Parts: sequence; structure tokens; C-alpha cells
Amino acid sequence: MDHENFKLKDFRIFNINDTSNCPERRFRSVFDVSELSSITAEITLYNKKFDEESWESELELFCWRNPDGQDREVIESTNITIEAEKADNILNCVYTLEPIDEEDWAPGSYIIEAWIDNVKIADAVFYIEDSGHLEEGANPSFDIYGLKLFEDGEKPEPKRYERSYYRQFQRMATRFIWAELEIRNKLPHKTWKAEFFFNYYNDMRQLVHHVVAVADVKPNHPNHEFFVEAGCGHPVNVNWEEGNYTVEVIFMGRLMAVANFKVADSVDKEKLTYTITWGENPVKVTTSGDGSIHEDEIFRELDSLVGLEGIKQRLHDYADYIRYLKLRDTMGIEPMKSINLHAVFTGNPGTGKTTIARMLGKIYKHLGLLPRDTVYEASRANLVGRYIGETAPITREVIEKARGGILLIDEAYSLAVKSDDNKDYGREVIETLLTEMSDGPGDIAVIVCGYPKEMEGFLNFNPGLPSRFKYIYEFPDYTPEELMEIARRTAVQKKLTFSEEVSGMMYKYLEEQYRSRTRAFGNARVVKSMLEEAQLNLGIRVIKARKENLSQEELCTILPRDIEGLFRKKGSKSVQMKTDEVLLENMLNELRDMTGLESVKTEISELAKLAKYYREMDMDLVSAFSLNNIFTGNPGTGKTTVARIIAKIYKALGLLERGHLVECSREDLVGAVVGETAPKTLAKVEAAIGGVLFIDEAYSLVNGSGNDFGHEAVEVIIKQMEDRRGEFSLIVAGYPREMENFLDSNPGLRSRFDNHLVFSDYSASELMEIAGIMLMKNKLTANAEALAHLQAYFSYHSANRNQYFGNGRFVRKVLEKAIRNHNLRLSQVPKADRDENMVKTLTLEDVHEFVAGSDTLVKRGIGFLKTSAG
Repeated sequence: MDHENFKLKDFRIFNINDTSNCPERRFRSVFDVSELSSITAEITLYNKKFDEESWESELELFCWRNPDGQDREVIESTNITIEAEKADNILNCVYTLEPIDEEDWAPGSYIIEAWIDNVKIADAVFYIEDSGHLEEGANPSFDIYGLKLFEDGEKPEPKRYERSYYRQFQRMATRFIWAELEIRNKLPHKTWKAEFFFNYYNDMRQLVHHVVAVADVKPNHPNHEFFVEAGCGHPVNVNWEEGNYTVEVIFMGRLMAVANFKVADSVDKEKLTYTITWGENPVKVTTSGDGSIHEDEIFRELDSLVGLEGIKQRLHDYADYIRYLKLRDTMGIEPMKSINLHAVFTGNPGTGKTTIARMLGKIYKHLGLLPRDTVYEASRANLVGRYIGETAPITREVIEKARGGILLIDEAYSLAVKSDDNKDYGREVIETLLTEMSDGPGDIAVIVCGYPKEMEGFLNFNPGLPSRFKYIYEFPDYTPEELMEIARRTAVQKKLTFSEEVSGMMYKYLEEQYRSRTRAFGNARVVKSMLEEAQLNLGIRVIKARKENLSQEELCTILPRDIEGLFRKKGSKSVQMKTDEVLLENMLNELRDMTGLESVKTEISELAKLAKYYREMDMDLVSAFSLNNIFTGNPGTGKTTVARIIAKIYKALGLLERGHLVECSREDLVGAVVGETAPKTLAKVEAAIGGVLFIDEAYSLVNGSGNDFGHEAVEVIIKQMEDRRGEFSLIVAGYPREMENFLDSNPGLRSRFDNHLVFSDYSASELMEIAGIMLMKNKLTANAEALAHLQAYFSYHSANRNQYFGNGRFVRKVLEKAIRNHNLRLSQVPKADRDENMVKTLTLEDVHEFVAGSDTLVKRGIGFLKTSAG
């Protein structure tokens, strides 16, 4: 804007309470609500009438909240008279906005507009966050994990793993020097605005560049890393003078980190040394082999861990061996070669694998084997892409994020799919990792974790894996004594105390958990869950007491009543529901109306009578009554229909809460990838809680080899039948012979089923009865000739059936074809000639194609007739 009296120089925002005086820190656009009571705007103008004449103008300032939203509103406005004297070269107008209501400074975006003589001359956008106040030694928003420098053009190379980092830049070749700041987000539950200043000083402490980087820090699981970049220089000309420089990183007006670099005649690719000046642990970070943590501290921390004695000893021995190799190198006996740093961690959850990985990172860094002691955690979800060609770049990017430290891959076996499955991209992750471990620069350690059996399969999946992973660490389950020691240490950290009586109760609980453990046993996670529940009960008890002036001891002491709930059986609360007599009678009548199945009807009727009797005698139905059934029979014998009726009968008797039926087959339970089966099976069980889980052709779960994932599904089902007894009913169905093989496939399977219902094939008369019911539902009848023809057809197939005979399905297919024939025949009759009897009656013409001794239901083939040559 061109004004005859002035020219705009600056319009800037700052917090007047900020004690920083230097402009490269003071003027900001992002503030925290905890530091604000007001916002100060400063407008600076060049006086065009300097040394000529004085003048006056009216300055108006408006502060808008949510300027880009529909709910934008003015929260403050003011008028200022600018009185420019003839001798004023530069004019400064400063105004502090203090809203009447402090709640006006709510998190969000704002804009201050400056108007002079009714013309808008400038605006300034700023943001307010609610992330927490920066206190001495504490940063609630992030931790700094790295500060690197690299040379590039006006726009940096987006792929960080393709960058080259320096601590010394070549003067004649350097255009832009970029700073790359790596942080770990402490606020991963939201997106927040961050503003960083990168101030570059020469060795005379003159500010040569001031770069502002404003970014939206977004959730980035699982490691919450975020990178901020700022570059300075000239896009064409080389303008960096030889000398020493300092780059300072400023956040919220506070110095966060400092790095020194040099511009000279040559480059130096050695890792940069930087200093973290703010946070819980201000420290000088060096990426050379000299660790800043003393060796004694590292191994003292390692030896203080509970249990894991074998692991500790191996790490001590490993460190001694590395020292031995270094000593031979120093004495000129043998040069020290590249060391294989990759390892396999096998064990159940909660056995300390991640903790040991972090310790190993410190050891590697201290011994000079890795430049950093960081551990980057990843899993299949972070490594595998959704499309062809996407997986390898994603994996390489994860490798670059972990480079210099440890890449920890949990449940690595999920990457190893069956060898005959070429559609899964997990194998591409493994191949990319193998390439890095073989041909990479050697500045990364890959640690893969998982259950022992699955990790054995993982190593055998690719011939190159065993040679890359030479070190296998087995993490045993913690003993009850070790779990109790973990509980004591955790209680101290949480400032909780408990008596010897409570200690004994805890030990008993942990011992019970240990004795009944499976491979999914949570180990230290069990301890964490136990203490969390105890503290929850403690808190509820203390608040409900409504006692004033509570002592610290009362707030921190766990009493026996706080952990009594641990000994109650977990699961849904047992609700004693009344018998729904109407629903029960309706379902029994529906069952009676079904054709045939007399033995099945008798069994179910007796079950209903027993359940009512047990309820009248106040017996525990869960203990006295089994809800699990085996259905054996050929197709079309009514198994699915009866399963639906049983679900409603169980609901009517109060045995199940919902009475719904969840049907599934092998493909619904078994995964294609290692580690996928258990979650799929558990999801189906969860969906069936309160109802019936019906697995048709259950024998297909165990028809594969011993390594087939179907066996895992069976194991999960057996455990759920025990752990969630009474919460759902399981019905498995299939052919008689195959179901016998299924029940023999696992020693614990047959004993879980008390009821075995046999669904016999329908007789010829029962097939005709089913046909009659189907006709009636379609509002049709068959004349005598058609009925006789169908009777003969069904009698023949009933007498010559095999185990694949369709029974009721067979009848349905016949009737569907006959009705179609009937409709086609009537379509040829003029509408005026059709009467009601004709429309509702099947005739011999409609069923004549069903001839005894032939199978007219076999679909006709489509293709070319084969003719003989010549």
C-alpha cells in the first residue's frame, strides 16, 4: 500500500511478559495459553515526511478469533492517534491487547489487522496452543532426538536417507545450509502448532540468518518422531564466508539446542556434535564412538533389572569379547572387522525384550559400534504397503529413521507368510532388510522379536536369515518371586505401599497366574495390571470415605480389600434372568414342526426340561449345564436351522443373554499370515458372546499339515471355551467321519463337548413332507400325477444316497426348478386363459424332467463339442 506520509516497515506480535530482549527470539506467532495474559502488537513505519513536516493519522487495531471460520469474531479493538513529528525518521506504535475475559485466549488461530485512515495496511496471524508451560528443565511438548546439518538447494531433498550430513562445509560449493531437527512428540493425541527459530551466528556473534519454521505436529505412531527443517543461503550464489558458525534452535522464546559447524576449503562428514540445552536431561550429544555415559553406569543399570540372569551374563560376555577384538586391533595382531550387531529376541509378552533392546543400544554406542543409542520400534503395520511396489520404499524409510541406532521389529514372524502365498508383501520387507544387513554401511542393528515357535519359523522362512541373525536371546517367563519383586519396585515408583498381608495376597495371585499361564502370559504386564486395579480400588475407597485432611499414608497405602477383586473370576457378571416361557414355547413348537429329526427333538426337549429343573433348584447352570454341542450329519439335514433354534432356546432359558447366531467357517477364523489367526478367531468369539458360535465344516480347521494355522485356531477356541465358560455356546458341525478326526486332533477338544446331536438323513416320505411344506409356502399344490412322480424320484435318491446327498437342499433345488418350469409353462398361456387353479397347481409337465435313475440337477457343461479328426 502506498501512502503519502509513511511506508510500512514491520508489523509483529510478542508476549510482553517474555523477558527475552533479542528480536530473533522475542517476536513470535505461536504462544501457549499458560504464558498469556495479553498480546502485544508492534507496528513500525518509515516516515516519508521526515525533516519536512509533522502529520497525524488514525490507527485502528482489530483482533479476530478463528479468522477463517464461520464463527469468526472480534475479541478486541482499539483506536490510536499517530502523531508524527518532523524529526521522527521511524515511528513505533505499540499496543497491548488485554481481553476483559481471560477465556478469550482459548486455543486456536487469531489475526490482528492494522488500519490507518480506514485503509488496511497489514495483518499478523498468531496461534494459541494448550500444550503446557515450559518450566526450567521440563518440556511438555517434545524431546530432542537429533540435530543434523546438510547442504542442498533452495528446496531440500525430501528423502532423508539420501542426504549427506556434515559438520564442515566446503566454502566454494555451499549454497544452502539446512538444519534438520528431530523431535519425539509428547502430545501424540492431537495436532498442534509449533514454531521454531533457527538462528545462525558467525564467530563474532553476529546474526547472519534468522529462519522461522512453523509446522503442524501431527500424531505419528508408533515412535511419534517429527522432523523440522530450516535452510539459509542463496539459491544461486555462494555467500558463505570461511569461519566458525553456531546454529541455535529456539522454541517458545527458549533456547532448545545448539550446534557448531565450520565453513572451510573442504568437507567433513563426521557426525555433528550438538548440545541439548533445555529439557529433563540437558546434555551434550556426541555421535562419535565416545559415549557420554560411563560403562559402569550402563552395566549397573543392566544388572539392576529383575531376573534375566542368562541374558545379563551374555551381554557382559559380549562386551568383553568386543574389548578383546579391539585390543588385538590396537596391538596390530588382527584388524577388527565389521561386527554383526543383529539379534533375535524370543519370549512371551512382558519379559523385558524392549528394555534389553534399549540397554543393548547403550552398550553398542559405548563400545563404538553404533553412533546412537536410540531404539526405533516398528511392526508389520509400519513396514508393509498396501500396493505393489510400495513396501520396499516404506521399509527403507523406516531403516533410515532407525539408522545409527537399533531397529526393533516386534512380532517379526508376521512378515513371514506361507511360501505358496505370493500376494503378501511381508516377504518384500524381509528381502529389503536382508539387503541392508548385507550391503548397508553397518550403522544399524536390527532386532526381531516374537514368540519362540513363530520366530523359529521366521528364521526358516528365508535361507539368508539365520546367517544374518547369529545371536538369539531367549527370554524366559518371570517366576512368581521375580514378578513380586517387580511389583515392589513398581509400587515404589508409583509411591504406593502395602503391608506383609497384602504382599502375601499379591504373591498368591501372581503364583496362580503363573501356574495357569499360556504362551500369551503377560509377565510384567500382569504386575502392572494388578497394581493399577489395586490403585483404582484404593482411590475409589478413599474418595467414598469423604474424610477431610487425608494423610499421605492414607492416599498411598493399599489395603487387603483393594486387591480382593483380583481373586474373583474375571469375565462378565453372571446375570440370573427369568425364563421367557413364551419364547421357549414358540421355539420348541418351531422345532417340533420340523420334518424328521426325532432324536434331535428329543435331545433338545430334554435339555430344556433339565435347564428349567436346575433353575427351580437354584443350581449353578454354568457348572451343571454344558452349552457346547457337536452336530454331525450330511448336508441339508437342518443343522443350521436347529442351531438358530437352540440359540433362542438358550436365551429363553436365561442361559444366554442375546441368543444370536454367529456363523463362520475356516476362512473366517484362519489367517494367511503368521500371527493373524489368533486375532481373527478371538474376534469371532467376541462377536458370539451372549449367543452361539456356529462353525460349519469344523473339521476343515485341522485337515492341513501340522504347521497349518487352523490348529492355532483350535487352540484359541479351546482356551476361550474355558476362560469364557457360560458366556457363549459353541456348536461345531460337519460330516460324521470327518468330525471324529476333528475331535481327535487335540487332546482337550472332545472333553469340551457334552452334547452330541446326530442329524440322520431324511427318508423318502420326509423328503416328500419337506416338498409339501415348500409348496405351501409358495402358495402352490401339486396334482396327483406330479406328486407320484416326485415320490418316485425322491424314493430313488433316498435309496441310492451317499454321504454328500443334499437332503433338504436337494428337495429345495428340485422344487425351485419345478416352480421355474411351472412359471415358464404359464408364460406361454394367454393371460385371459389362465385360471386360479392353473396358476396354483404343479402338473406332471412341470416335474417330468426329474427321472428316477438319473441326476437332472447336474449343471450342463458349456464349451465346444469334441469331434474326431478326419
